[in-house]
Amino acid sequence: MKFSNARVLDFGWNWTGPMAGRFLADLGAQVIKIESPKRPDPIRYIPGKKIKQADHGLVRNPKFETHPFFHNVNRGKFGFTVDLTKVEGKALLEELISKSDAIIENFSAGVLDRMGLSYERLVKIKKDIIVVSMSIAGQKGPKNKIKGYAAVSTGLGGLEANIGYDGECTGGLTFAYGDPNGAMFGIFALACAFYHKERTGKGLYVDLSQMEAITSLLHEAFWLHHLVPGELGAKVRRGDGHIVNDVFPCRGKDKWIAISVSNPITLVGLSQLIPSIRGITDDGNQSFLDKIGKAITEWTSDRLSDEAFELLQRNGVPAAPVLNVNHLPHDPHFKARNIAEIVDHPLVGEETTVNLPWKFSGYRPDYNRAPYLGEHTVKILKEILSKSDAEIEDLKKKEII
Repeated sequence: MKFSNARVLDFGWNWTGPMAGRFLADLGAQVIKIESPKRPDPIRYIPGKKIKQADHGLVRNPKFETHPFFHNVNRGKFGFTVDLTKVEGKALLEELISKSDAIIENFSAGVLDRMGLSYERLVKIKKDIIVVSMSIAGQKGPKNKIKGYAAVSTGLGGLEANIGYDGECTGGLTFAYGDPNGAMFGIFALACAFYHKERTGKGLYVDLSQMEAITSLLHEAFWLHHLVPGELGAKVRRGDGHIVNDVFPCRGKDKWIAISVSNPITLVGLSQLIPSIRGITDDGNQSFLDKIGKAITEWTSDRLSDEAFELLQRNGVPAAPVLNVNHLPHDPHFKARNIAEIVDHPLVGEETTVNLPWKFSGYRPDYNRAPYLGEHTVKILKEILSKSDAEIEDLKKKEII
């Protein structure tokens, strides 16, 4: 794989940065998770699963090692701890940087600079270093000092205002969409930077704004802005030109089906199942769509989602049941595609982790577990930085690692 010989230092914390690092590890990179021994990744503080097995003497603090979320977004990495508040710690990190290819981070704008690791400083340490920074609003601009998590990026980016139905207040996303979205854009940016380096021999600094990564997805809102006069609310004519493009309730508690009708031919197929649709006249406005939606709701509400799915697909209507995440690993299609992997964690036992969404011919990732806090520090000091046992013991006594 393209990243198989790459060494990436992952300064990420919470979700965006760590997820980007996880995908890099899946793609063959040696990803080293950099953490402070005194202030590790905040996700480690979230109470997790009950400890079932022995820690083999490698764990500093078991409570930092039990949450499946941390395990999922940090799988396949090496754990390295260093105290950057000490001169020796910073010197140690700079030595590691000099032997690395890239850095990823999702701190607030300017944090890396204040750590004495500005891009100008980094290129002096390693001339062709690649750095991808993934802050909320980017390193430059009037909003660059904004701090926050996913809801801040989706709010600033305009996505939150597109949630809900016409006439309702915005409820907001219940899923932190801004974080994984930023991670995927970060991976793409890093791949582009590696391609640039391969062609030119030069590194790059990438300033990624999670807010702009969200805004770049709102194509429907932007073209509606040009077509619909006046200020746009969140839910002006749902469905980006489709006759139907929505989810509808089915029989049972919180059971739903997604249905999409993009043209009159598909609408005919739908009307064969729901005859009442034939009598609805297209008056060219929203009421036509609302009436069709009501007729569909009456039909789906009386059927199980799987039953409705089979009938709709048989009539040429694009549709699919809305699956609960708990059901995905057991769905026949997803099982055939191997979307989940069982990883054995020494402390908490077997856990389900989500696989790469891409299948490569001739390549299968090694889905190894997430590292304990600083688990591979000594290994990295010895094998990459060529430190002696005496030097390592001295670093431990000084509480630098």
